[in-house]
Parts: sequence; C-alpha cells; structure tokens
Amino acid sequence: MNIEWLGIVMAAVVTATAGFAWRWREYRRADSERARRLEEQDRSQQWISVQAEIRAQGAAIQALAGALDRLQQQLLLDARHVSAPARGGRAAYELAIRLAQSGASVDEICASCGMSRSEADLVHRLHRDGNSPATSRRLALAG
Repeated sequence: MNIEWLGIVMAAVVTATAGFAWRWREYRRADSERARRLEEQDRSQQWISVQAEIRAQGAAIQALAGALDRLQQQLLLDARHVSAPARGGRAAYELAIRLAQSGASVDEICASCGMSRSEADLVHRLHRDGNSPATSRRLALAG
C-alpha cells in the first residue's frame, strides 16, 4: 500500500505542479497584457498632451502673426507720412486748418498735409468744427 500511496501522492504533486505552472503562465500573460495596456494609455495621454501643446502654440503663432500684420500696416502708414512731400510750410498748415475746420480727422490731416501725427493733432484741436484762434479773435472784436 505504500507504493500505491506514493503513486497517488506523486500524481497529486504532478497535477498540482502542472496547475501551478499553468496559473503562473496565465498570471504572467495577464500581467504582460496589463502592462501593455498601461503603456498604450500612457502613450495616448502623451499624444493628447502633445496635441494640446501644438494647438496652443498654433494659437500663439496666429496671435503673433496678427500683431505682426498690424505692425507692418502701421509701419507702412508711418512710412507714407514720412515720405509724403510737404506742400510748403505755410501752405501745408493752411490746408491742415481748412481740413480741420471742415471736420477732417487727424489721420486725414496727416495724410493730406505730410504732417506728423502730433502736429496734425494740434491743428485738429485748435481748428476743428470751424473754431480757430483767428475766428475767436474776430468774434471777440465784432461782439
């Protein structure tokens, strides 16, 4: 009977070992699959992060391009005012005064008379809406 028991015990040990080996192999396969899925999720999250960064940089580039366009337009406008020939000192100021009295804007005075913006602004403030120091003096003398 001892040999029979030994055979039964050996069969049980072999069966248990085979079961353990099979479970170990399944555990390793499942662990590898989990690791692969986690790695894939990590790559996916990294890709989403990269895409968001690219979108943010694209928006920043578009904003910079818009600012650059505005600066180029301002530079062209300034260059036109600088390169516009003055129509003679007194004649330019007389034209500027007439434009201001007729309601022209500071930009229109700059463009038409070849004045700097500050000069045109001064003429505009002094002579807009038909008001001028000379008109005020004439009105004061007449009244």
